Amino acid sequence: MRLVGRNSHSRLMRAEAGIAEELVLRLKALVHLRTLLERSGASTEEIERRTAEINRVRLRLAELVRDSAEDYGSAA
Repeated sequence: MRLVGRNSHSRLMRAEAGIAEELVLRLKALVHLRTLLERSGASTEEIERRTAEINRVRLRLAELVRDSAEDYGSAA
């Protein structure tokens, strides 16, 4: 029975790692896009929209890492 728990936990950790990787890639893309917009003279509103999206992705990533750490701690 323990093996099933370990396998389930392992699958969950891999899934969370995949989500985290996707969020990091999205965050990098948004930061690069915002930089390009700034350099091209985009409107303040457009840059602020990208900044808000960057902040949402950062928050989601932080929540995922926090929740994963809590799950890891409870599984130990």
